[in-house]
Amino acid sequence: MKKHKSKPLSAFRQYTSLLRPTGLAAFGSIAVLALSGVAEALGLASILPLLNQDEPTMLSILPVLATLTLFLVLSTMLKYLGDSLISRVTTVVEARARRELMERLVKGPWPEVGKLGQGEITAAVMSEATQLSNGTYALLSGAGTLVVVLILFAASAVLTPSLLGLALLFILASALIFRWRLKHVRQNERNLSATTTEIAEEVSSSLGDVKFLRESGSDGEWLSRSQENADLLGRLRRRQIMLPAATRTMVDTVAAVFLAVVVGLALLVQGDITLGLVFVALFYRIIPRVQAVQNQLNTALGQVTWVEKWNTRMAALADRDVREPAAKSVGFRESSLGAAPPGFSLRGVSQHFPGRSSAALCSVDLEIAPGERVAILGPSGSGKTTLLDILLGLFPPSEGTVLIDGEALNDDQWSVFRRSIGIVPQDVPIRRGTLAENIYWDRQADPELLARVVEMAQLDGFVGQLPHGAESHIDSKSVGLSGGQRQRVGLARALYRRPSLLVLDEATSALDMETELALLLAVQDIPWPMTVVVVTHRHAALDFVDRRIDLAAGSIRHNHENMELG
Repeated sequence: MKKHKSKPLSAFRQYTSLLRPTGLAAFGSIAVLALSGVAEALGLASILPLLNQDEPTMLSILPVLATLTLFLVLSTMLKYLGDSLISRVTTVVEARARRELMERLVKGPWPEVGKLGQGEITAAVMSEATQLSNGTYALLSGAGTLVVVLILFAASAVLTPSLLGLALLFILASALIFRWRLKHVRQNERNLSATTTEIAEEVSSSLGDVKFLRESGSDGEWLSRSQENADLLGRLRRRQIMLPAATRTMVDTVAAVFLAVVVGLALLVQGDITLGLVFVALFYRIIPRVQAVQNQLNTALGQVTWVEKWNTRMAALADRDVREPAAKSVGFRESSLGAAPPGFSLRGVSQHFPGRSSAALCSVDLEIAPGERVAILGPSGSGKTTLLDILLGLFPPSEGTVLIDGEALNDDQWSVFRRSIGIVPQDVPIRRGTLAENIYWDRQADPELLARVVEMAQLDGFVGQLPHGAESHIDSKSVGLSGGQRQRVGLARALYRRPSLLVLDEATSALDMETELALLLAVQDIPWPMTVVVVTHRHAALDFVDRRIDLAAGSIRHNHENMELG
């Protein structure tokens, strides 16, 4: 099997995609570092008059020292400015990467977004974006330092031209060592990337319910597996540190031998060590930069694994299924979306997902009248979730059309329409904050409306028991909330949006019958008209809807008016 091998040119293209939005700032930072190299080279060149004098005097030395000091100070200041520009560029890259990922997560194609686990998303937003920044910093720093090295070599050619050939041999030897060690660095970074993502997913999925781990007695097995992963990650981190150190040691060894040869040749050939010592001084100005270039570019090429992974992820999350603007009827305005209970019309809707032999939905024809209350039932795998996702416009169907109030919506119109939807999922998300903030969610605070929806969701008794009422703090694990109370918080949040469409997505599946009945009664008593869609596999909701739709294997098997059920 042929191994994947990313060449430096390919790596450069990967980084270019990250740096392109920064404009000329990236090249400007390298240019400033190049100017620092020019200033240092001019400072070193200023000592040429002293080398040509047999007996330098104080009057001849002082101007040279002043010039040397001036240029070296200028070089230091320019280097600081260049490093600051690089830091600014890489900070922009990291912030932009996080912003783009979060935007893709909420706007990208849902089939791709839905594949991502919570741990993978967390690792991508937090860890991977930082790795992009680290790689970009290493690339720009390495490129800038490389330019400085070339400038200093040009200066050494002027000061000690007879020894320039030997210096080029050293550069060649260093480059060969660098190339040889690079493949080990790349492989280690690939392993590190995969292991980091795996551990993040493991921690997120397992620690999401520590109580279950302890109750089931599986905490010991989880700790053992976690320790193995931690040990593996530790070894990979150590290799990440030691591989550049090993490369540096090899180059230092070659440099020591090289300097001994230079000094020896200066004595044997010219009988004067002065030229050799001048070269040694120049060499010791250059060698740290050569090593820095190797380490920085080594790091950049190693980090390109993260860049490739990031670019692949972002390409997968690109919205390829953009709906074109729909032809609008006379009087159809986006401002009217969600103003009244919507009606739905699905015509010949089918949905195919890559990697699945059978269709998730097959030629579904469905009408839901404005203000109608509908229950969608079916066993696991029947297509309930896919049908709901299409009804909510998360992605367009593979075949067929979806109409709202007789109109096909484009992406912008779907975004407007979803603002009028209230959803109560099976697992109601809870943010760290007050109970009121968890009901307001993304809307402006309105205490009067808050009090109304708390009462409608039958949450007022619970709120009255809290020390600070609705301003009491809760956290993401909803400590102190029962399953029924958590669902009522979700219902209050949905009602706070004054929705024209209310969706209960398996909202009562984990509740006992008494709590489920209380929640459904709360929905039945909502005082304003709206369309209601209840997705469930339980039959308790049937007494509260106008019609039931039974799904099986992606097709509608039964479509009954509630009065016909007997």
